Amino acid sequence: MIEMTLKIKYEEKEFVNMSRKFFFCGIRIIPITIYVFAFIFGFVYLFYMDKIYYGIFFISLGLILIVITMIRYYVLPARKFRSNPQFQKEATITFSEDGIHAKLEKIGETKKQWNIYNKAMEDKNNYYLFLKSSKQPITIPKRVFASKKQEESFRNLISQKISSGIKKI
Repeated sequence: MIEMTLKIKYEEKEFVNMSRKFFFCGIRIIPITIYVFAFIFGFVYLFYMDKIYYGIFFISLGLILIVITMIRYYVLPARKFRSNPQFQKEATITFSEDGIHAKLEKIGETKKQWNIYNKAMEDKNNYYLFLKSSKQPITIPKRVFASKKQEESFRNLISQKISSGIKKI
């Protein structure tokens, strides 16, 4: 039976990069459509219908929505990391044939079965495990593996338990 325990403590820069990597996965098509239509309506009202106030209103609305999105992308991840002690504490995560058992200092522990994960991805620095119900993944930094052999065992376990295997991104 394969079982491995990893200790993970995220660094701020690492957390911010992880948050930004999948930021646009959470944005649905509706807000983007609203941004585009706000600009289109604004320019139509401004230049073709001579309704300056409506034009300015819709262009301003589009700009405000873009600014809000930029703040969510650039400012909020670092603020979220600094303001939530959960992200700054060390977590102990055990991967086994039965599932994933996570224990977080002073917060508690949780155990998840493999069947609630539907996708795994990998880039040069991290592994990402996606719950079926979430667009934001659980991130495992590659730096936490004690050896290449341990990392290879992890890859094999993930490939066995998540039917789609590990996709490189």
